Amino acid sequence: MNLGNQIPGQIENSTFKLIPGNQKDYVDDLVAKTVFRQVTNANTQVPTDTPAALNFVTKWDPFWLSVIVLSPTVASIVITVAWPAVAVLKYGADVQTSVQTATSLASYIVTTGALLIGLVTLFDALAK
Repeated sequence: MNLGNQIPGQIENSTFKLIPGNQKDYVDDLVAKTVFRQVTNANTQVPTDTPAALNFVTKWDPFWLSVIVLSPTVASIVITVAWPAVAVLKYGADVQTSVQTATSLASYIVTTGALLIGLVTLFDALAK
């Protein structure tokens, strides 16, 4: 089956799903023409009665993966700085106690974020 020109390594996990005949017009309107491919055995002209399929490509997006991984780190830095400042300036708390509390919260945030990232990676590996 010809999928067109692909960059090596671009398709990590692909699934082909047949489109029922009564939904073909709806899918034609919904999906971009670059995603929609006719399923044929030859590169000749495609007859109109040829079944159609969608190629769903699933892979990690590097930008969003970076955002998700860096979110707990950035949140812990913000909490470490903001917690003592608010506690001391607004509530008159002890500096040492508020810094210790902020550091404890920041470590909890980073640990929880690392566990969630580990779970997502585990579920992704088990799904393949």
